[in-house]
Amino acid sequence: VVDRLNDSIVLYTINASYADSLAILKVLDKVHHIIPQLNLTYERNFDDMRSYPKYLNKIQPPHDESRFLIFFNDVKPDDKIKGTVLGHSEAYLGKNTYTGYTERELLDAKSEYLYLRMQLNYYFSEEPKSTENFKYIEFGIFRLLSQIQTNYQATLEASTGGGLPYYETRLNERLNDSLINNDIFLFKKVHSDDFQEQFEAYMYETYPWRYAINFLSKEKAKVVAILIVYLLGCLIILLSISLFYGHNCKYKIFNYVLPLFTFFLFYFLLVNLFTYLTNYNTLFDYRKNLLTNLPITATGVVCGITMYSIEKLIKSDFNFVLQLFLKVSLTFLVLIIPVLLVEILDTNLETLYTLNFLTTYLGPVIILSLGRGVLIYLNHYSENLVKEKDLELSALREANTTAQLRLLQSQINPHFLYNSLNSIAGLAHKDTDKTEQMALSLSDLFRYTVGQKNKNFSSIAQEVEMVKHYLEIEQIRFGDRLAYSIEVENDIENQKIPRFILQPLVENAIKHGISKIEGKAMVAVTITSKEHLLIISVIDNGPDFPSGLLNGHGLQTVYDLLRLHYHEKASVNWINEPQKQIRISIPKKSD
Repeated sequence: VVDRLNDSIVLYTINASYADSLAILKVLDKVHHIIPQLNLTYERNFDDMRSYPKYLNKIQPPHDESRFLIFFNDVKPDDKIKGTVLGHSEAYLGKNTYTGYTERELLDAKSEYLYLRMQLNYYFSEEPKSTENFKYIEFGIFRLLSQIQTNYQATLEASTGGGLPYYETRLNERLNDSLINNDIFLFKKVHSDDFQEQFEAYMYETYPWRYAINFLSKEKAKVVAILIVYLLGCLIILLSISLFYGHNCKYKIFNYVLPLFTFFLFYFLLVNLFTYLTNYNTLFDYRKNLLTNLPITATGVVCGITMYSIEKLIKSDFNFVLQLFLKVSLTFLVLIIPVLLVEILDTNLETLYTLNFLTTYLGPVIILSLGRGVLIYLNHYSENLVKEKDLELSALREANTTAQLRLLQSQINPHFLYNSLNSIAGLAHKDTDKTEQMALSLSDLFRYTVGQKNKNFSSIAQEVEMVKHYLEIEQIRFGDRLAYSIEVENDIENQKIPRFILQPLVENAIKHGISKIEGKAMVAVTITSKEHLLIISVIDNGPDFPSGLLNGHGLQTVYDLLRLHYHEKASVNWINEPQKQIRISIPKKSD
């Protein structure tokens, strides 16, 4: 690990000999030539060991000043000075040793703080030669100023004082020129203007992305991990909505079990992914994670069954706002209660211990609960919108049907009137009495027509009465050649049938049947019921029906009336044997 120093450096020594001081000055001069912008200050020995914390504490160092303390011959601070070691390294230099403490905070008896960046202890078991002395001090100071910890093997332990963790690292290095030159090279690199950019580029090029970003900035790694996890979570939510929303399973319980099982499964996978991205000592084995989390994921099945069972108690006639509140609250409680129970009963679970599990779980549960509420609201809104549009469409269809019926009725009246007036004109010069009778019958017929205006249905009795007037008119026209009969089954006279459904059938029988023969002509109208159907038959003894579909204005009107009123529920049939007849079957109309 390397760290760049502040611009101002103060170096303090304890128990340094004259040779030690010369070596230190020589090293500092070398440092100054390497990095001219550094402001180096050297404070030589303190006479009273107990006084140095107070001396150093006279002025708290500014944020841009680094302080270092070097002990010689293993001189230790007074027992009254308490120390908390946050970083520790030790090197063996031949027969001699030095020990470094990183970020050491010393506290004297009066709670006065000594602000030190690093401490260095030298112990010379034998008085070294001047050249060796310089090498030892040069090696230590460059290591000190570069704050280098090589062969880093840290184990996290709890300290006995206050429970603060510390990292312990042991260095086993042989002192040589190459090692010192490497430190000097690294020192120059660390204090170059673009070191940070170079170092980051080196880390990303040399090491995997996950290791590099965690090494350079744990906070940045955490932010990136959160973005990745949340983006994947959003993608999973969108895919889940497209998969489950609007798709009803055959067994309704699976509409609850499958989404919740999927939620638990992917939630734990994303939690493991987050741990993997923020800790470069962690391996991500999705197969192992699936097997490990499968028992916990099975909780989704239990939650789904529970939610399904309780939601059946929410009545459909409840106010929608109340239903929405109950369902959202139920979703939240069903998902959060099992985790609360686990948190209370077993706080030693690894996941809960390392990830503050409840905090990381609460957010997704709230999002899922509110998201379900939004989907329920949107579904309710869309259903109401569809119903509203269906009502509007039904109203338009009804208006269209009414308009078409009015059009058909307007076509029937002129058509029938045209034929009747032709008959009256034909009789005017032959028989004035019959002409008068025919005109009166036509008047009675049209009185019924005008009186039933704006009505789409009439009773069978009313329609039969109209047909009688029509047949009376036709009988006057044909004389004794035409005989007719009308039979209606008992108890169905008040059944409703479409207006003008009978007259076109009778008119068709006379026009295309009886008028084509010279002998005795017969028309019979029968109306019966069979279960839920009314059966209307018009029989005549005219020529047989031609093969194929019957057409003509009269029958087309009948087809249109049946289509508008009954859609596909009515039928029209015609036969020539044993009796020529046309038959209509229509559903009975409820009152």
